[in-house]
Amino acid sequence: MCIWRLFTCCFTNRDRSHVVYYETPAVPVPVRAETPKAPTQTMEVVESLSQVLGALIVADSQFPADSQFPLRIAPRCRSCMERGTLKNTGESNANGNTRRPYYICSVCKKEEVSKGGSAYDVGWITWNDNKGIADANPVCECGEISRQDRMGTKSGRSGVGFWTCASGSCSYYSEDEKGLTWKQLGYAQRRATPFRPWLI
Repeated sequence: MCIWRLFTCCFTNRDRSHVVYYETPAVPVPVRAETPKAPTQTMEVVESLSQVLGALIVADSQFPADSQFPLRIAPRCRSCMERGTLKNTGESNANGNTRRPYYICSVCKKEEVSKGGSAYDVGWITWNDNKGIADANPVCECGEISRQDRMGTKSGRSGVGFWTCASGSCSYYSEDEKGLTWKQLGYAQRRATPFRPWLI
């Protein structure tokens, strides 16, 4: 009995008021993880489509895969992208190109004439033969073998040789014997070495 009294005396009313009873834990609030948004790929898609379209244009219209002449498909004008018109030089060509097939842009030529300008050097695309083409020729910007050609009588430099894109697909042009462009010659810090064509 003494032990019981001792316990009850030590455990006062004040102590009882501060007893911490077991409390039911709060219900956990579920945390919703936000679904990550799909990355925006608009620019990537546009870029990919542009590359595909560019490749199709080149493959379909400008430079045939086999690079054989006569061209199977009329090449496009680099200025207006219209397909060229096939023509032939006359019998009395002063540059030694008698009855030679070539492509020209009738649209650009007609527009230049309507402006009152000279259409002599406007609208030219390419020759439609393999004259001036050899495996050892410099490579143009298309990655294809270029064409060796010579300047005509109306240029004031008749007979001087130059290199150009064989199919007229790119703007490659060089008056250097080794086929270096003006930009490449600038890097090499030297002038173009003039030459007389030996393939035509």
